[in-house]
Amino acid sequence: MISLDALQLRSIAADVLEALQVGDTVSVLDVRKLSDGAWSIEFEDRWPDTRFSTFTVEVERDWSREAAARELRTTLREKLWICPLCQRRALIRRLVDLNVFRVECRACGLFEIDSDVMDLFRSAYEDGDDRIVAALSRLSDATRRAGSPLSLGVERGQILIFSSRGLEEKIKI
Repeated sequence: MISLDALQLRSIAADVLEALQVGDTVSVLDVRKLSDGAWSIEFEDRWPDTRFSTFTVEVERDWSREAAARELRTTLREKLWICPLCQRRALIRRLVDLNVFRVECRACGLFEIDSDVMDLFRSAYEDGDDRIVAALSRLSDATRRAGSPLSLGVERGQILIFSSRGLEEKIKI
């Protein structure tokens, strides 16, 4: 296996930024080799609502190109507040003392989502889980149409959609 170098990692990072549609506000500042042989990729985020104006992502020295890209996509979805439904930038805030996030997305509207469900949705994109990814556009439509914030959960192979009135819909995944 050929080890990744700084130029390859910069290229991989730029490709990931474009794939996540954030290349207009996020850029790679620097790629440095660390003393243990791992790599540190430093990013700058110029989005007005960013929580981290600069941050780094580490890539292990023995990772393949695909593994490095996967780590970057996964970490950037979290750090850049990528909506778990539509994969666009959003405001995401953790609710105090809960394992729940409030998402305010221009495309999907306002909704709340359990941390485990958010992780499931994010990994569905990464793993190519078509069952879940197909359901996410329906969820995006439902949250956009709702008159008040919806809460999203998962139970026994179903995505559950709750409103202030209770359970609204179940989507089999």
